[in-house]
This record gives sequence, structure tokens and C-alpha cells, in this order.
Amino acid sequence: MTFDFENKCFLNNGKKYEIVFLEDIDCSDMKIIKERVHKPWRDGKYNHYRIIYYHEKENLYYKFWEKEYIHNASFTKAMLNNIYDNDLILPLKSLIFDKEHICRGYITYSGEITEKELIDMHELYEKYKTNISNSKWILSDPIHKNIIK
Repeated sequence: MTFDFENKCFLNNGKKYEIVFLEDIDCSDMKIIKERVHKPWRDGKYNHYRIIYYHEKENLYYKFWEKEYIHNASFTKAMLNNIYDNDLILPLKSLIFDKEHICRGYITYSGEITEKELIDMHELYEKYKTNISNSKWILSDPIHKNIIK
């Protein structure tokens, strides 16, 4: 599994998603929904900065982070290992990469945050376990505020 930057797409569990380059995104007509400013974590080495924009006309959310974002490598690895897909955790539309092919965020469709934990949603929990079993890789981040229905 690799990202196809030439054709601007990648396959995840048999589904095709687009790759959008950060430099091609215009946020001028988008609204900032949430911004987490960079605050040094413990020893000052970890970058937690991220910002979410909402594009009302397209009803899409754009989540961006910096190259040094603490979870960038693990998120990218989770995508490469087919842990998350559009049936699980995110209503995913696209991944955002910069021209250096570093993941810088993603684009999702609108949805509602669930109040349930993943383990309480049997079908999604089983899919998550299957994805982990198939890839032999785990990322333990599926908390309820990240589950969109």
C-alpha cells in the first residue's frame, strides 16, 4: 500500500480516496471551526498544533496540521495499514499532503459526533478489530469524540 501522488489517490480497504495538495487549497472562503495552538508538551518537543476549517458551500471539514505534528507519522502509518477508512471513525473524503509528500491533514464530510465508545458500536468495533488483525498494526485512538456518524 502506497500513496499514488501522480494520480492523486490511494486505496484503503478497496476504496479509492483522493489526495489533495496543501498548496492547492484556498481557505479564504472557509470558516475556522477550531484551532489548537502550539503549546510545548512537557519537555517542549511535541507539536500539537492543528486547525479545522469548514467549507459551508461544499459542507466539508478541512483539518490541517504542521509537518512536525506529533501524530502525523502514526496517522499516516494507520492509513497505509488500512486501519481507518470511510466506514470507520472518519467520514473521510481526502488526505492532504504537501508537495514534499508529507501528510498535512485530511478532508471529511459532515456528520454528528457520537456519544458512544467504539466498543459499544458492535459493527464498527468488529471492523476495527478486523482491520487491525489484517494489518498486524494498531493505533489506539478511537475515542467517542473522534467517531462521526
